Amino acid sequence: MTMVEVAWPVIHATQVEQVIAVFLSREHPHALRITPSQGDKGLDVIVEQADSTYHNFQVKYFATNLNSSQKRQIKKSLASAISLHNDKDSDFDLSLWILTMPWNPTTQQLGWFRQIQTDLACPFSCEWRGLDYVNGLASKYPQVVDYHLGNDKSRLEQRIKDLENFQRLRALAGMPSADSTLVPQDLLTPLAEVVQAINRDDPHYQFSVEAGPYAPPAVSRPGLIASTTIGETQVGPFVTFHVYARYRHATDDRPLPLTIHLNEAALTEMDRAAWQDAIRFGSPVTLAPGSFTLDIDLPGGLGVTNGEGTLRLFASDLQAPQPGPVRWVIVGPASWSVIAEIEVQNGPATRGVAGGIEFEGIDSTGIMTTRTRATPNPNGTFNLNVTISLAPEQELIGLPVAQALQILRFIDAYKPGNRLAFGPRWEPIVRDSAQLIQIDAGSATALISFLTDLNLVSNECGAPASVPNWRELTRQEFLGVRNAARVLAGSTARLEVHESYIAELAKSDIEMLPKGEPVAVTMPTQFELKVAEQKFVLPFTEISFSRITIESSDQTSPDPDRGFIVFRPMEGCEITQSMPYGAEGDDSLE
Repeated sequence: MTMVEVAWPVIHATQVEQVIAVFLSREHPHALRITPSQGDKGLDVIVEQADSTYHNFQVKYFATNLNSSQKRQIKKSLASAISLHNDKDSDFDLSLWILTMPWNPTTQQLGWFRQIQTDLACPFSCEWRGLDYVNGLASKYPQVVDYHLGNDKSRLEQRIKDLENFQRLRALAGMPSADSTLVPQDLLTPLAEVVQAINRDDPHYQFSVEAGPYAPPAVSRPGLIASTTIGETQVGPFVTFHVYARYRHATDDRPLPLTIHLNEAALTEMDRAAWQDAIRFGSPVTLAPGSFTLDIDLPGGLGVTNGEGTLRLFASDLQAPQPGPVRWVIVGPASWSVIAEIEVQNGPATRGVAGGIEFEGIDSTGIMTTRTRATPNPNGTFNLNVTISLAPEQELIGLPVAQALQILRFIDAYKPGNRLAFGPRWEPIVRDSAQLIQIDAGSATALISFLTDLNLVSNECGAPASVPNWRELTRQEFLGVRNAARVLAGSTARLEVHESYIAELAKSDIEMLPKGEPVAVTMPTQFELKVAEQKFVLPFTEISFSRITIESSDQTSPDPDRGFIVFRPMEGCEITQSMPYGAEGDDSLE
């Protein structure tokens, strides 16, 4: 590696800091740069570590021996970083603070640097990386120096143009002559060399090339900024250039101005709505041929003026760290009492050029999806528009009843007049976040009532319950669940019965029972409840049969003083469940 030395003292301070920031971005592609206009609070170029702490490179333009004013600036930046680190509400846990500038410290300055760390009770490690470090980065990334400090921007454009001329490619790569048979293997080395060449000089972007008889489909790829395909529409061949950002802030350092001219007459209402969403919220959009022309300044000479074809803009990812699960809470119009709540994990957010933000989420049950759009107001606040969607009904079938109930209760409470508020997981809701609900998400009252009863039966029996296909349940199954739940809650319920029941009683009681004629009896027994393919056994201290016949059973009891009988319901028979499971009583007949 050839050592590159830059005359840093004669370069404008802003340029020095920008070039060093680009060096650091190339060295750490996922680094986040904090601009001073946002109030850097001691943060400059931050790099997240595997343990979720951060290294902060504090970039200074100082390229000569430090004076007292410059020392005060350094101390102030370190103090701000310490304050932010110690703030319990801060998201930045610093483990290393690195003073980065094109000046190597003297022994005395290193002593001063250690002393200010002691004076400020610095809780993290600090380093000074000076001229040798910065020049080392300049040698590693000479194209950054060429682009930002030199006049060598034309080299990359020339290498791209080399690909447009096949004869030039032959001359560069030593390919076979025109009368030779060319096979794909012959292209391996020359194409690899050309791709390496075009990626040698651009400090902000890198390129890949696709060539073939068909135009490749437009797909989103990590770091992809743009793809442009050149070729005859009908016959090909097609050459596609993919442009990738080398690091997170590449488009800040080398913007890509884009102007799109819409052909309003060729746009459908759906096209217009999709375009507005793309402008406002950064949503993906596809424009068909004839509906637009565009001007775009792409690197490497790939820019287009009055370009036509198909344009596909992918979602504009904010690339911000995603927060953990968020509480979504519904409260009443005048009270902060929680009516229903769920937990939502949001996906990556997108931002439109108009400043709107959009993100989608899914609740912890996996049943409900959300889309939140935040539209900025002139005063710096946002108006929220929340859309919630429930999975199709059939997707609820088979889920645990308690899981389905949580989300159904939330849907049922999502009604105009109530308010939707948010808050961190396990913490109180943020009252300033409350938004009046404008739409009705739909009613699920009947299903909630049924599943609430089924959940009670499940809990009391200690048997798990899943959501059945409730549209195929019989009236008897619905009533069975409802009345069983009422009895379990301490009420009295009446239910038609059609199946026989076997009971174990004392033989002395069995001898007293009339055989073969209709009777009404009250006795202890187990009530078996069937719901689709699920069975729940409820032991009751008392259950009253209104019209049954009693028959002997061939079952034998291990207790010689007890036996079994069969109760067969007659037409119109009802049972009255008058004492719930677990109540006090005996097993004697009335």
